[in-house]
Formats: sequence, C-alpha cells, structure tokens
Amino acid sequence: MRKAVCGCLVAATMSAAPCFADAFCDGLQKAIDAAHDGFASLRGRADPDDMHWYHHPRFLLPGAQGRIPGVDCWVYLPDGSAAQYTCNFFTAGTAERMAADRDTLVRQAAFCLSVPMPPRTSGVEGAWGGTYEFTVRQVRIRAGLAVHPDGGAQTALDFSPVQ
Repeated sequence: MRKAVCGCLVAATMSAAPCFADAFCDGLQKAIDAAHDGFASLRGRADPDDMHWYHHPRFLLPGAQGRIPGVDCWVYLPDGSAAQYTCNFFTAGTAERMAADRDTLVRQAAFCLSVPMPPRTSGVEGAWGGTYEFTVRQVRIRAGLAVHPDGGAQTALDFSPVQ
C-alpha cells in the first residue's frame, strides 16, 4: 500500500531522486525511535563552532533536500530543552503550489505513521506559519513551510520528544 503514495513524496520534495515510500516511512520510524535518547544514533559530528548543532547527521530522511546544498537535516541540542531533529524538503513555484507540497508531505507522514491527518494551525505562511503538529509515541512532529524572500521554500519536518 505504501508504494501507492510514492508519487506524493516525489511531488512533495520536488526531488529528482528515486522515490522509495517504504524508505521514507521507515525513516520516520527511525527518527521517532531516536528521539528519546537525544537523537544520539542520528547525530554525526558536531559543528566545531557550536557544539549544540550537528549539521551533518549520520541519517537523512529519504527525500530530504535543503534549500541550501548540504543542509538537508540536522540535530540541535539546546541547553535545558529537548533535542530536535529537523529535515528540510525543498519546493518551488507559486505560494499555492508550495503549500500544496507541504500538505502532501504531511499527508504522506500521517499515512506512514497510521495517524489521522492533523488540522493545520492558523497563521500566515512563512517561518513556521500555518503548521501541522501531531504526536506519535511521545514524539512531537511539526511540519511548517518557510518561504524565502528570494524564491523557493522548504517544508521542515521537526521531531522532538514530548517533555
């Protein structure tokens, strides 16, 4: 059944890479499994200028493609709060097309995790405006669309343990 939604993932990421819906679904599970130990199994090496950031994790969600090359996924370990694992999915086109790509990615994630499609929060499009949030196994997953002034956008999938 997951193979049937493979085209949705390609549309959502605008990626030329081959689509593997099973790999995306398995990747979501891997991120959720890693949340409660601060994403230790995903981290990779820390940024030498700021030991809170891991810009080159060992694991990237399939289909992740950042707006800035090489910045597809990262782990952030803030002092005193929950760790975060974030992956970006680049999109381009009209505002409506970019929002539709975000919505498609969220539908794919909800399908993979066997949860209902969450409602979109109110808010303007932009940095986390108009987000989706849902919780799976005590891990909060947030999806928001960040539109850049010079064109293009990215949907970020952000994972963090519920505290």
